[in-house]
Amino acid sequence: MTGLHTQTGIELAQQGRRLEALPYLRYAVGNEPVNAEVWLWLAHITPDAQEYRHCVSQALAMQPDHPTALRMQTDLTYQKMGVAPPVTATPVLQQMEKRSKRQKRWRRWLIFLSVILMTVLCSWLARLALSQVDTNDLLTRLALVEDNKQLSFAVGSETEAIGFAVTVPETWFLADRGSPSWREKREALEREFPDFVTGWRELETDLGEVVFNADNTLSETVSIVETDGSQISNVLPDVPRLELVEFRALADADNTCESLRQLAAEELPEISQQPGFVETEVKERTESDCIYLVHTQDSRTHQIDIVVPLRETRATVWQVQIPDSVYADYAQTVDTIIDTLKIN
Repeated sequence: MTGLHTQTGIELAQQGRRLEALPYLRYAVGNEPVNAEVWLWLAHITPDAQEYRHCVSQALAMQPDHPTALRMQTDLTYQKMGVAPPVTATPVLQQMEKRSKRQKRWRRWLIFLSVILMTVLCSWLARLALSQVDTNDLLTRLALVEDNKQLSFAVGSETEAIGFAVTVPETWFLADRGSPSWREKREALEREFPDFVTGWRELETDLGEVVFNADNTLSETVSIVETDGSQISNVLPDVPRLELVEFRALADADNTCESLRQLAAEELPEISQQPGFVETEVKERTESDCIYLVHTQDSRTHQIDIVVPLRETRATVWQVQIPDSVYADYAQTVDTIIDTLKIN
């Protein structure tokens, strides 16, 4: 019957845990009934050369014809003469070491796969959590893209002003006639593009003087425009921009998302037949925050109408206008505007 220390020591040695196995096997050979193989296990794991020779000798004393012990004894003799190859372990021990290495590899693979599964699970849980929060506010807090900025502004007189917020590239400016930063930027653009002086002034408006007419029109369009000369030099007069152009009535429904879906369903048969129609979508940014998108295109420009609910029965209509030749360059900008444009 194999002793407890013998069994434990061999198991640890098989796992490659030599230092842990050593005291068990040393105790076993002195206190438990053992055979030649146990002595050879101890020889295999000991770092002490003298103990190694003693173990080989004891194995041969117990089993003089043990082939592995004989080979190890021969190696010791050659080694003493200075011509022996390195001492080799028994085939049994070599097999056990190989098995131990395979087990280690499997354990590493299992750990690796577990990490991947945990990463995927955490990512899925994070997306699930994000779907339950106000995406616009979260993206704004995270600054969304390093080169972006958030614009917050009010349109209209003090008694009927409507607040808006949107994230746009750093080079996009709100064309507010009353803003010193815009006037400074406009003057620089007029010097850079002297043939388009009138165009810049036509894009600007005084936000505080915009009137919301009873027929859902505006007295003036509100524009947020690209001002990077390297981006607009080849596309003038079609400056990439975002504009507030009108209001739109919504059907009375349980919520604004449902109102937008009704509007989209009513308009689709007509607008889908118009030249340049690309697609429409009611985008659900959160469970209670939807916008309605209409994408059209002509030979020069992509236009995306963004219908943002103001109240249950009224919405604001913004238009993103990007020249076709640079539309691919502004794909991320368009997505960012769609995700962040909101009414404060």
